[in-house]
Amino acid sequence: MASDTLTEYERRRLENIRRNDEMMASLMLGRKVSDVAATLKRTPSDT
Repeated sequence: MASDTLTEYERRRLENIRRNDEMMASLMLGRKVSDVAATLKRTPSDT
């Protein structure tokens, strides 16, 4: 999709998505989820 055919709304939406992706990457949520999952695997389950 060429940028000259995008509406102002679409340009703003794509910019928001890009900024949100950068913020999520900076928070390293993927690594934190992996850390929590690893911790839960080490915990004995209740039976």
